[in-house]
Amino acid sequence: MSRNKIKVRIQNPEEDLAIETNAIIQDERILYQEPDQTKTQYSFKNNILVRENKDIRMEYTFIKKKTTEGIIYLKDYNKEIRILINTKKIDKKDNNIKIQYKVDNNEFIYEIEVIK
Repeated sequence: MSRNKIKVRIQNPEEDLAIETNAIIQDERILYQEPDQTKTQYSFKNNILVRENKDIRMEYTFIKKKTTEGIIYLKDYNKEIRILINTKKIDKKDNNIKIQYKVDNNEFIYEIEVIK
């Protein structure tokens, strides 16, 4: 298990959010907590992103140049929403990752960079 400083960035045409935080990297996974207490983990092996807070749990699976199904669970309503995720590109190098994907005609870029 190693602790690292990371920069996380989520972009779409309307916004560009970036944070720096501490992360744990172990067993081909990276785990971190966002400032709003959202706990996030990304599996490098399976390309699965899970984000969870007191209101929702999101699970997205990315497969390059394929469409997969993502799940958003709304805790207050005990309801699952299924969405289609079209993964355009996955770039991995060491523990850095950059994923370009599309949900409902909205383009997103999700990026994790280990700060050295």
